[in-house]
Amino acid sequence: WAMNVLKKLHNLNLAAQHKIVDSVVTLLHSTNVEIQRHALEIVKKLEIEFPLPAVVDLLASPELGDEALRFLRQETKKDFGKNKEAWLKAIGGRN
Repeated sequence: WAMNVLKKLHNLNLAAQHKIVDSVVTLLHSTNVEIQRHALEIVKKLEIEFPLPAVVDLLASPELGDEALRFLRQETKKDFGKNKEAWLKAIGGRN
């Protein structure tokens, strides 16, 4: 019985994480820089796996590119500068 309850809680946790990630990705794709900035702050504070290609998209932003680059470097321990294609190739993102 206890194992079934733990499995259900785990599945609920995963479902909640997916909803959070989907919502934050939507915010990262906003055309409003302030919304993108807040979304990037959320990404940095979340302690769940996050799709890094959504952050790679911010590299070209004059306002957020440097912060996105710092986050990617910290998360991956790699450095491709602001080369979006190299980042996507390295992290298995879309091209």
